[in-house]
Amino acid sequence: MSIQITAAHLKFLKEAKGAFQDSPLLETYTNVDDSLIALRMGFDRDCILIYGLGGEIANFVQQIPPTQSPMRLLLEFSNNMEIQMKANKLKSGWSREHHQKFTQMMHNDLELLQKELISVDKNKYEITELCAAIANYCMMIADNEGQNL
Repeated sequence: MSIQITAAHLKFLKEAKGAFQDSPLLETYTNVDDSLIALRMGFDRDCILIYGLGGEIANFVQQIPPTQSPMRLLLEFSNNMEIQMKANKLKSGWSREHHQKFTQMMHNDLELLQKELISVDKNKYEITELCAAIANYCMMIADNEGQNL
């Protein structure tokens, strides 16, 4: 079923586009009377799919600058953690370690990270490496001492 796109739909597209650009984590946007709903769509999250109360209006592709999905960021960071884990001495067997060992290693890496972050010529690779190492220590502590959420 096809519907004619109106000036009101295009005005709503402009509103939704602005809302999505202002808030990169926003996934849905509705108009004041909830008669139109916009969804952020697409692999690069740069498309806007608009639904009306009566059904889909249109899919406007590549309307906003591409942004990474939070899930993709998590995947990339978890890959960094895995790379760092393989380079680390504690590749396995952390269940036998006391949490104080990990917190001390975390504090050491946090100090290095703070120095790198205030450095005039920051080493972005080093920053990512340190963040991944710190996250790994947190993961090990959670594995030993915590409980799944």
